[in-house]
Amino acid sequence: QDADQVRSRFTVRGIKKIQEKYIVKEIEIKNMITKDATTFKVTAAYLGFEFADSTFDPDDPAELPETTAIPFKVF
Repeated sequence: QDADQVRSRFTVRGIKKIQEKYIVKEIEIKNMITKDATTFKVTAAYLGFEFADSTFDPDDPAELPETTAIPFKVF
């Protein structure tokens, strides 16, 4: 294989605007060599909840926020 050859592709196939925010509806991840593809479809989203940047920092020992199903918007 050529080191410069694209081996996979990540494609956003759909978005939807809900409560003034854009939500990813569908993503496809495709192996460009074998042509195998995986599709990820979002059927519900947790809206109105903001995470601190430290939530996504693997070196930060902060506890993860607790959530409930109440704010989920099914679409």
